[in-house]
Amino acid sequence: MNILGMSKQWVSAQIKQKGESKSLGYIDETVTDLFDRLDRRVIPVPAILA
Repeated sequence: MNILGMSKQWVSAQIKQKGESKSLGYIDETVTDLFDRLDRRVIPVPAILA
């Protein structure tokens, strides 16, 4: 899925380029999960309210 020019690969590359830390690993996992949910068209309520 491509949202505003971002893809899973782009997000992962940007996180790795900035340097890996514990928090960035969690962010990477969360973003990947978000893209997976959007691919399945499952949108969590907090994302709708944000």
